[in-house]
Amino acid sequence: MAAPIDFSACTTLEDCFAVKKLHQSLNKHESLRDAALSKYATSCKVVKELGVFQGVTFGRFLSLDGVEEVVGVDISFDLYRSNIKDIIDSYAAANKKKVTILEMSSTDTKSVSPCDFLHIDSVHNARHLLSELALHASSVSGRIAFHDVNQNERALYKVVVKFVNEFQPNTWEIIEDYDQGKCGFTIIERKRNFSE
Repeated sequence: MAAPIDFSACTTLEDCFAVKKLHQSLNKHESLRDAALSKYATSCKVVKELGVFQGVTFGRFLSLDGVEEVVGVDISFDLYRSNIKDIIDSYAAANKKKVTILEMSSTDTKSVSPCDFLHIDSVHNARHLLSELALHASSVSGRIAFHDVNQNERALYKVVVKFVNEFQPNTWEIIEDYDQGKCGFTIIERKRNFSE
């Protein structure tokens, strides 16, 4: 898990994004991931994130054009509450957007709900990711993004490939795989000619 960033001086989402950008100035890879997430989540009505941590990526999703609701699932929202929850709530109210937080495991069946875009950045463990995919994939109408796929000899990336090729063949395809830097990311998309 990354070290928390200090957002205590922030009063708006833009302030939070600026602090994160400053923090990322030494890490172009994270900036590229944020740009890809924004590109693929824009115009998705409902965006869900498994693993909210401090909530800045969650807030970025909320700020995107076309996004009407963000749903966050995390075992603990303590860091989120102590950092930017009030800022996100204020932004959501001012922009007539909905924020839902589910404080539970991402493998709890109660965490499943329909969404257009799912970002998985929770427990970086192959078995856990397989469980999340088995539980959540059928509720995603568009794309799923995965963070930290480069760690542990690309263990999470291997799970994604296995899921796309073996567990859900002809349903999903990898549309972007960034294998640079410490973390990396992969994005899959539901094939247009497939409907469950």
